Amino acid sequence: MSQSEIDAKKHAEKVCLGMGYLLAMFVCGILVIGMEMNLEQFAGNCGVSLDKASLSLIYRSSGSVVGTLFAGKILSTAEPHTVLYACVFCAASLLEGCNYATSIYAIFLFFTLMGAIVGLLQCGALLLIRMLFSSTAGPWLQAASFAFQFGVVAFSILMKLIPFHYMYNYLTVATALIGLYILSTLKILVPRLQDQFLQTGNDKSTAGEEESGSAGQAQKAFATGDVLSSLAVFFLGGLIVENTTYLQPFLQDVNPGVNANNALILLTSASLLAQIFMVFLQRGASSAAVMGYFLGACLCGVACQLPPFVWGAASDAALWATVVGTGFFFGPCVGLVFDLWDRYTPVPTAWGSALLNLGLQGGCGFYSNGAFGIWTLINDPLVLLYANAVAMASAAMFGSSMLCISTAERRRTLVGGDDEWLGHGERSAASGEERSQLLHSGSGDEEAGSEGKRKGYS
Repeated sequence: MSQSEIDAKKHAEKVCLGMGYLLAMFVCGILVIGMEMNLEQFAGNCGVSLDKASLSLIYRSSGSVVGTLFAGKILSTAEPHTVLYACVFCAASLLEGCNYATSIYAIFLFFTLMGAIVGLLQCGALLLIRMLFSSTAGPWLQAASFAFQFGVVAFSILMKLIPFHYMYNYLTVATALIGLYILSTLKILVPRLQDQFLQTGNDKSTAGEEESGSAGQAQKAFATGDVLSSLAVFFLGGLIVENTTYLQPFLQDVNPGVNANNALILLTSASLLAQIFMVFLQRGASSAAVMGYFLGACLCGVACQLPPFVWGAASDAALWATVVGTGFFFGPCVGLVFDLWDRYTPVPTAWGSALLNLGLQGGCGFYSNGAFGIWTLINDPLVLLYANAVAMASAAMFGSSMLCISTAERRRTLVGGDDEWLGHGERSAASGEERSQLLHSGSGDEEAGSEGKRKGYS
């Protein structure tokens, strides 16, 4: 078999493995929106008011934060693929449990567990994408953002086509099949890749180091890029939730003549199309180009909030321009931040992934609720547009701040072959085992050295 054929086979195996990570993000989208959109049905099944059933959203948010906080420790000590498929199987069980729950306290428990699972799944999927695809992870990270939102859209469509109980039965089976796919890739593809970097949970040599004080401190250290990326997605997460949740009441308040349902469909469609378009733009793009895409999208998104102020909220054309423009430009922003996070941190770490997801979850809860609180306090629906502009401007500010990160703190780029790394301005060979140690320690301050070639490929 020629080298080109070997490379093509390896690439196909990596794609199959990566598809499992995207499917995990798809499950996250189903869990997030699937629980929220059926609160009224759950309330009826349990014989309680919608207000009491809405408390389950608080439980879900709490579970998501807890899951994210523990994700760093879990993913750095356990085998990441095992965590991924175990969470997907648990999600399938919880979906079926919600289908037949008749106690509101069972719903509270299921929502809490689902929140924790979403936190773990997102952290694990993003971490594994970075580990698997290395310098070409950007388009896959954008695709992960797309898969999450597509899960949201798919559930919304299914809810209108299939009765409640049947829909949850189908989703349970589909989620279980996704878990089986991830399990099969773990058993078949990961051993064939022979990449120690993808099997960090089984690296006993680093497990002992984690117990020591110095290694434990290094493991929990966050790179500057982790912090800035987390702050950027905090605002973007709030932006997404406030638009998908509050767009309809906003339009009903400012211009009842605009069909709110059609506007939400158009917003979501524009967002998905922009993400697909950006996947192709990110292929082979330089860091400067990705930063340019991100800042351009943020600035255009800010500009799209202006038409209702210029031509008046009573103008249908102004509102449609804002809806379409907002969806198109905020759509790829989260995926672009994921790409910048990959480029402006030295190595992928479980703790860095956890911090990124914590920022995203925090924004989805605190920023969006804060904006709606101000809206109700001053009774002005245009607060939504101000909040959108502030969110995009803030995300652009923190994203552009990554340009100040020194070269030593940026991603170690493979040069001259699979076994050479460029870190701190110096070339050094790195074995898969040493790359695994870097993942566990979270530290980019020590140079990796190796006498032999790294197994597998990156």
